[in-house]
Amino acid sequence: MSDSLNEAINAFHHWKAPWQFHDDVARNLKKEADLQTFEEIWNEANNANHWTSGDLASCTRRAEESILCNFSDLTTPAASAVARAAAYQWR
Repeated sequence: MSDSLNEAINAFHHWKAPWQFHDDVARNLKKEADLQTFEEIWNEANNANHWTSGDLASCTRRAEESILCNFSDLTTPAASAVARAAAYQWR
């Protein structure tokens, strides 16, 4: 995983429009390998197992923990951003 993936994720600041997260991050990735990894991270973040029980905050934490466990090169702030964006999909 390259630093550019972490940077692209952390560059998203449009939290008034969280539904744009995926497309904005994907658009800013220049390497095909980064885009593929981002899609894998996004799929993990949106795994229904994280979102089917508990309140939104605990579900978001479960998603973030799973992302960090499965993608160890992703920074904690980047994993938090992905989980936060996924939470809007599950509201």
